[in-house]
Amino acid sequence: MELTVCVYNLENFFLDQESFINTDKTPLKSEKKTKEMAQTFREIDADIYALSEVGGMRSLEIFNEEHLDSRYTPLLLKGNSDRGIELGFYIKKDLNFSYEMKTNTSAIIDFKFEETEKNKYKLSRDLQELYLSRDGKLELILLNVHLKSQRDETGRDFRGEKRRKAEFTYCLQRYAEVSKQYPEIPIFIVGDFNGNASRFQTDPEFIRGIHTYDIIDVLDFRDIPREQRATFYLFKGSDRVPVQLDYAFTSKKTLTRVSDATVYRYKNELNNLKFLPRSRFDIWDNPSDHYPLVFTLNC
Repeated sequence: MELTVCVYNLENFFLDQESFINTDKTPLKSEKKTKEMAQTFREIDADIYALSEVGGMRSLEIFNEEHLDSRYTPLLLKGNSDRGIELGFYIKKDLNFSYEMKTNTSAIIDFKFEETEKNKYKLSRDLQELYLSRDGKLELILLNVHLKSQRDETGRDFRGEKRRKAEFTYCLQRYAEVSKQYPEIPIFIVGDFNGNASRFQTDPEFIRGIHTYDIIDVLDFRDIPREQRATFYLFKGSDRVPVQLDYAFTSKKTLTRVSDATVYRYKNELNNLKFLPRSRFDIWDNPSDHYPLVFTLNC
């Protein structure tokens, strides 16, 4: 059977005032952006969505009920975010999957600011594990993560690189443990990595882990040009810089099950493709500052 999975950072997806932690900083998602996001969801029509920056379970429920005809089962476990941006999932109800979720919020990562410190730090958000079964048979495992941002609030970890590396290493170790336990089941590490983990000028915090654990980006199942892999755009002056921040990594063996992978591009009200952003204003006009990563696999 074929399954389509979408990996999507929803950018401050708050639809419910009660979900706020920092109410003075984060507005509710506008009605315009919410409707455009609903159009995006309906067009992608994924079987499973692995989501980040979700403003609580109630936001998932409202969106599902008001815009997706309640066709999905929303899943969310509270993580470590101090902004209330959580990881979550949608699973199509008509797939009749049973599921189990596991959290890693209490895990201590191998990170400290000073050598004299003890390791006491946890994942910035979480690594949420979703185990999907049907008729009593385990069919797919997704490990959804939102790694440390590039903000350095302390001034002691430039661009958050060391902590992001430690979080990524923990995710890979957990991936290896799960892979050993379920060697025949397709397993993917998915989510917003907040850095360039692609094979094009890979950021240093990802290089060793990717090679050590021999994982591969689903977009490498065919030769997709770098510009078409971008899930995020930076602007340096007037120059647009395409960056892939969102990923689905798996083993080379499991990659043979992938039949398609792409980065979805937003459409306008006439259902025509929007131009790629020409300025930050174009990005602000999109439903999210990230573009969804979509792949299809045979289970």
